[in-house]
Amino acid sequence: MPYFTVEPKYSKDDLFDRRAELVRFTRYVEYKPLTIVSGPRRIGKTSLVNVGLKELNMPYILIDCRLLPVNPSRRVMLSLLEGGLNRLLILLYEGAESLKEYLGRVKGVFFEEGRVRLVWRRRDHLNLCELVEVLDEWGRDHGFRVALILDEAQNLKGVKEVVGLLAHIYDYNLNIAVVLTTSQKDYLYETLRLNDPSSPLYGRLIVEVSLKPFNESESYDFLVEGFKQHRVYPPGRVLEYAVKRLGGIPGWLTMFGVEALEQGVYEEVVDRVLEKASYLAMSDLELFLRRRLIARRRYLEVLKAIAMGLDRWSLIRGYLEAREGCWVPDSTIANILDSLRKAQFISYEGGRYVVKDPALTYALKSRSKSIL
Repeated sequence: MPYFTVEPKYSKDDLFDRRAELVRFTRYVEYKPLTIVSGPRRIGKTSLVNVGLKELNMPYILIDCRLLPVNPSRRVMLSLLEGGLNRLLILLYEGAESLKEYLGRVKGVFFEEGRVRLVWRRRDHLNLCELVEVLDEWGRDHGFRVALILDEAQNLKGVKEVVGLLAHIYDYNLNIAVVLTTSQKDYLYETLRLNDPSSPLYGRLIVEVSLKPFNESESYDFLVEGFKQHRVYPPGRVLEYAVKRLGGIPGWLTMFGVEALEQGVYEEVVDRVLEKASYLAMSDLELFLRRRLIARRRYLEVLKAIAMGLDRWSLIRGYLEAREGCWVPDSTIANILDSLRKAQFISYEGGRYVVKDPALTYALKSRSKSIL
C-alpha cells in the first residue's frame, strides 16, 4: 500500500520513518501487560498498532472510545465491546468457532444469528472479569496473547469498572495485552488515576510508545517518497509550501498527497487541503469541548487569542477581558490554559503559548465568528 492512502496501514513497508517505534511497540505488546501509545491526532497511532499486531499475528478486540458519550452507561460500553468481539470473530474466520466455544461458557454471553450478544441488564448481566478470564484461557490454550485495544482511552472517564478491570488483567491475565491509545496522555493518566495512591493501577509499570510529528526535513522527505511511489516528481517549492502550511502531521500531509494525485501538485491544492483539514481539527476540538459546554466560549476565545499571536499570559487575559467586558480571575484563565495543554491543543514554549495544529490555527483565524 502506498504512503498516500487515507486508510490506516497494516504493513510495516507502508510506515514511513516509524521503525524504532514499531520495534518498541511489538516488544512491549508481546511481553508487557499494558502499553500506552500516545501522540497528537492523526499522527499514525492506529497504523502503528495495526502493523505491530499483524507482525505478531495477534488477535485483537478494538473498542473505539471516541464513541462514548459524556456520561456513558454500562449498556453503551458493553455495546462497543460487543462490536469488538464480533469484529474479532469475522477476522478469525475459520477459528471463530473455537472462540465461540469459550465465550459460550460466560454468563451474560449468548449468540444470535452467529453474532455475539452481551446482556447488560441486572438479571443475568455480564461479568467483565469472567469474560477476560475466558479470553485469557483461550489465548493460553492456543499459544498466543489477545490484545484489548482501547482507542482514545482518555474518553473512558466515567466508566466505573474500567480501572479495576485493567488492574485485574494486569495482575492475573498473562495472555491479554492491553493497548491504550491516546492523543491526551495527561487526561488518560487522570482517567486511570495512575498517580493516585488509592487507584488499583497505582505503582504498576506501564510502558509507552510516543509518536511525534515529523520535523520539516522528515515531512519533505515523506512527500517526496510518497509522490515517487506514483512516479510523480513535483517542484520542490510546492512541497516546501505544503510543509510550511500543513506542518508535520502525517494525516494532513497524506491528505495533500491524495488530493494532489487527483488534482495536480499545486499550491492551490495545499490551500484547499488546509481548509478541509481545519474542519476536521475543529471537530476534534468540539469533541473535547462537549464536556465543557458552559465554558465553551471562553475556551474558544483563549484559543483564538493564541492563534492570532496574543500568546503570553497578559495578552490572553487582556483579550479575554476585552471580549467579555469584565474582570476574569487568574484561576479561570489558568484552568483553561492547563486543560488545553493537557489535551494537546496548545503547548508552552519559550514563555509563549502555541496552537500545535496548523489546521486548527487556520480554523480559529479564518472562521472565528462562526465557531464562537
